[in-house]
Amino acid sequence: MLISCAVVISYFSQWIKPSGWFNFSFLGLAYPYLYILICILLGLQLTNRKWYTYLALISILIGLKGFLNYINFNKTNSPKNDVFTVMSYNTMTGIQMVDDRYVMTSDIKKEFAELIEKEPAPDIILAQEVNKVVEKILPSKTRYPYYHKLKRRGAVIISKYPIVKQGFVDFGAKPNSCLWADIEINGKISRVYSIHLESNRFSSKSVKMLTDSKYEGQETLSGIKEILSKYQKYALIRAEQAEQVKNHMRSSPYPVIIAGDLNEPPISYSYRTLKRDMLDAFIEKGNGLGTTWNGNIPLLRIDYMLADQDYEIHSFHILKSNLSDHYPVKAVFELK
Repeated sequence: MLISCAVVISYFSQWIKPSGWFNFSFLGLAYPYLYILICILLGLQLTNRKWYTYLALISILIGLKGFLNYINFNKTNSPKNDVFTVMSYNTMTGIQMVDDRYVMTSDIKKEFAELIEKEPAPDIILAQEVNKVVEKILPSKTRYPYYHKLKRRGAVIISKYPIVKQGFVDFGAKPNSCLWADIEINGKISRVYSIHLESNRFSSKSVKMLTDSKYEGQETLSGIKEILSKYQKYALIRAEQAEQVKNHMRSSPYPVIIAGDLNEPPISYSYRTLKRDMLDAFIEKGNGLGTTWNGNIPLLRIDYMLADQDYEIHSFHILKSNLSDHYPVKAVFELK
């Protein structure tokens, strides 16, 4: 009964804005695991016709649409001549840490170049957590001549197509950022956003306590407490940033594509705020699990590609790569 109630509450938490005293955001983080658990429990109780069995079934039916945010099966459309490809990638600031320094070895440079070249090669690249190290291996300006970035903010937009206007959504002193650019593609203009919402700032120690089997009892509990506390704190900041970006998107004179790292799962207020009236490329054309975080927590989908309904989405892919703690996402669009 308690798990059934938790599934329903976690599903509806996406409609409740996080606040200091009323914060269900962590339940949205737990949603896919609670949903799988209640499905298993229902399977074990199929011959039991007690009232709580029906409660479990109702909670599963209510939450089914939410679970399809994590796993999907779609057919990819045949490519057309007037399509364009967008890739979004949180490069984790410097790709790899060695002896407390961000370094870029020749192997990493080669793998990054191959990632960019993988067909369909992107026409527009939206990157987050880019620093001077990563900038050195981004495609050359002869291939992507149009470039938009802010100093010390991490988000970048590079394009093969002309940028006719550009700007940013001001998050104040926060290091996270959201850039936008109006890009002329095949005679039509699209507004494209590269977004990175507030980070959770989990300590590496707390993550290890949660995911490493050698930590037990009080140590694991300590890690869970820190992660939940920080997640709830920063979820409110992300919710406000998402509202700010959504308001900016509404003022766009052109159809919008927004992609990047939201640091939130699909069952969250921030995702729902940005997704409203838009298409999610993974839901429309994704296949398999939607996991975008390259870590020890399964089913963690925090990187997205959303588009106005003026676009047709022909394909969507999550590229498996160990260069960052995020996987790149890529989609093929056509402006109708």
